[in-house]
Amino acid sequence: MRTRVCSIKDIAEEDVPYGFEIGEMRVVVVKLSGSYYVANSTCTHEEADLSLGILNGDILMCPLHQARFDIRTGLVINGPNGGDPKTIPSLKTYKTEAEDGELYIIT
Repeated sequence: MRTRVCSIKDIAEEDVPYGFEIGEMRVVVVKLSGSYYVANSTCTHEEADLSLGILNGDILMCPLHQARFDIRTGLVINGPNGGDPKTIPSLKTYKTEAEDGELYIIT
């Protein structure tokens, strides 16, 4: 199923996390080197909003306890406060499609 996330114009800058609501789901969108990556916006540790996090390359850091995730895959790089990545689940990520100025996820 293909679901609209936003207009491509809503992603004004690369390397910046943007938050969007799709019905009851909240996602974070990042544009890196011309490609779009979408993941659930809720940190798997304590439900912080990852669209408020800091992006360093392809690693998104949670604003609450600094868990780090690879935005491309959802893989946990570091757990909370630099801890063991096995202590929290990976982020759910989505395949994306850009068409006619709109960004979609495939679910």
